[in-house]
Amino acid sequence: MKAIFTVSFIACYIIALTTCVPVNRSSPSWPCQKDKDVRKFLSEALITSRDLAGQASVLSNIMAIKWPTDPYKEANVDLLVPPRRFNKAADMPEQMLRVNCRTLRAFISLMNNSTNQLKRFQDAEGLVTSKLVYLKNQTRFLISCLRKIVTIIKQRRGQRSSAPQAGQQRNKSRPVQTAAIQDVILQTKVILDEFNAHALNLVIDLWKVKGMTCN
Repeated sequence: MKAIFTVSFIACYIIALTTCVPVNRSSPSWPCQKDKDVRKFLSEALITSRDLAGQASVLSNIMAIKWPTDPYKEANVDLLVPPRRFNKAADMPEQMLRVNCRTLRAFISLMNNSTNQLKRFQDAEGLVTSKLVYLKNQTRFLISCLRKIVTIIKQRRGQRSSAPQAGQQRNKSRPVQTAAIQDVILQTKVILDEFNAHALNLVIDLWKVKGMTCN
């Protein structure tokens, strides 16, 4: 599985999005940039997404140095979290945020499994588990930001909010079922690499949402 994106490509893509995302300035459907709440939560979500991507990458590298894994096995592990799918006919900003919320909750579930398994191994318990707890807490905060943006968008439209609840789990993520520490480490690294890739994609999605909502 190839989960690590080329940094330069991501940077160029994000810059392009920030300058080239089309904006419908006459559309009354979305809150404008004068809406301080939308700007606040979008800003917090962007900052948190970038931080999570960086933290996941750092932890994955630490684990790779401390517990080297078989590159062939790592490259051939199936995706633990299904790719995001958007319905093009749906309202894109709301749907992007909802899909990302579901995907982030799936990662929290996987991180919980890894944390519980790593606690059985003295060498891994401590640094790795504490970092995973940090990632989970920040991911929950990120989900709350995304849900608040969805709520504001729907309120501006005069509709009742139906943002996904934090306790719902719609993505079926495959639980980590391993025994040996090398297997647990491999699964955790794959989770982190997938999570890093998703966090970077989320940054791109948020810039798109910003272009469609902050006129």
